Amino acid sequence: MSNCKLPYLFPLLLLGSLLFGSCLREPSYPRLLVEADSAMRWGHYDEADSLLSAYNKAKDHENLSTRRYHQLLQLESKFLRGQSSVDDLLLVDSLENYYGRGSKEKHAKTLAFLADIYHISGDYPFALESLMKAEEEAEFANELWLQGIICKKEGDIYLDQSVYKEMIPYYRQSYELAYITKDTLRMANSAHRMGLVYTYLDQVDSVIYYYEKARTLSEGLPQEGDIVPFINQNLADIYMQIEEYDKAATMMPRDTMNDVGWGYWHYYQNHVDSAIFYFQKALSGLTLEKKSELLHLLAELEEKRGNTNQSLAFAKKNVEIEDSIKVQSQVAATLQTDAQHKIDALQAQLNKSETKKHGAFVFIVLLFVIVLFVAYIIWKQWKLKKATKEAEVAHERLLRQEEERKHRQSRQQIEENNQRINQLEQQLKEARKQNDLLTVERLELDAEQLRAENANIEATNERKEHLFREFHGSLIYQRIMINAGKQKFHLRDEEWDSLAEWIDKVYDNFTTRLMALTPLNITERQICYLVKLNLKPSQIAAMLNITDTAISMNRNRLYKKIFHEKGSAKDFDEFIKNF
Repeated sequence: MSNCKLPYLFPLLLLGSLLFGSCLREPSYPRLLVEADSAMRWGHYDEADSLLSAYNKAKDHENLSTRRYHQLLQLESKFLRGQSSVDDLLLVDSLENYYGRGSKEKHAKTLAFLADIYHISGDYPFALESLMKAEEEAEFANELWLQGIICKKEGDIYLDQSVYKEMIPYYRQSYELAYITKDTLRMANSAHRMGLVYTYLDQVDSVIYYYEKARTLSEGLPQEGDIVPFINQNLADIYMQIEEYDKAATMMPRDTMNDVGWGYWHYYQNHVDSAIFYFQKALSGLTLEKKSELLHLLAELEEKRGNTNQSLAFAKKNVEIEDSIKVQSQVAATLQTDAQHKIDALQAQLNKSETKKHGAFVFIVLLFVIVLFVAYIIWKQWKLKKATKEAEVAHERLLRQEEERKHRQSRQQIEENNQRINQLEQQLKEARKQNDLLTVERLELDAEQLRAENANIEATNERKEHLFREFHGSLIYQRIMINAGKQKFHLRDEEWDSLAEWIDKVYDNFTTRLMALTPLNITERQICYLVKLNLKPSQIAAMLNITDTAISMNRNRLYKKIFHEKGSAKDFDEFIKNF
């Protein structure tokens, strides 16, 4: 009897499988929406917006799946352009629930949108948790292009937190995924981000390499005009810092977008009038922070030009701007708090449970709390050290000025003593004529005392000059002067120790005084020693076996490390030579 029922069972199983397959199969969407989706995948954002606009005009009736898909694409367009908003949270959450039971690729997108909104509101732990889930879903769906976008977004979160070393793997993976999918646009974006990372890490050769790569990849893309100008600005800034002004000039066209860049270009070369012209021209349309920076430089330049009143006017404007920045910061904090309250209210409205956390997420939250706490402690210590170092630098300057004053005073004292001795000798002649023995004795003692004082001053100055002559005649000094700049010439450890001893002897404990201003590693101290000897940057680079570019960058960085403000390599050299 059971055998008789078998012929009816197979058609039923076949029909069931077909119905089940139709449920799992992706719905059929309108052509315009599918084309818009494809255009965004390949970075053709303007084309995608045109297709979405055409669909909005042509649509008549949408079923649920089409309406959800349409909403997803509209949010995706905003996400890819960096225009996500906290106001989108309700819709994003709704789509995340809708696609959570279906397409892994679409669900990954909604999780990425959700992470973007958390990122905007400053909720970095939740943003990272959503991105980790999105990455897992995108990997399951084998959507490499989406994985690349998610990796870049993870790197951006670490960038905002200034955790620079953590972001490198994410940007590198984003680049590699874009390379696999032949996505030139996102390869260019990832290379640009890598250049930015290495800028923060002061690795100038890597900075230039990645920026140049990003610029090459961007050429010919529809987005070239949105990417290349910013890359050129960043490269121009780097080239100015390493004093390659001709290269910097080739990166900046003569347009209003580059007025600030040209201002710095002339500033670094001490073209006072031109720097003032460009900085004043660029003042309008800048952020308050950038205006404050330019007003500070304008005050400095006008003072250098001798326009004290104009310098004071710029300084006064800068004070007003700084007050506005403080107020703005308070307003921004209030707005951020309001945004967070809004998110909390929406989350409560949606009854979204966040009680179950994965072990990895808990670890990340704890890690972030620890990092933020350590960062706060480091920041407080840095602020204290900065204030202390600034006071020490100012004190050191005063000491050097006082030494110079004393040296000038000693020369002047010798001249005054000689004049007084001449006067006493005239008085002695008169006293001898009058046979005034007591006066003669007193005058002779006064003259002898002045001669002894002069001899003591001369002996001190002669000792210093003798030390200089002895140092210049030493084997270590002669060896450096003869061989500096030769590719295979390097000092041994004992020779560096000998050089440091001589410099400390000749220049009044140079190393101790310098280390009192800021901690320096061995290479940094060696750079200071060779600058003190008035060697050229190329000679220093050859002796330390590093590039000329790295030497220039290090001197810039050392100036900032000592003075806590930007300065050129030449400013650093001048400070060390006079220190």
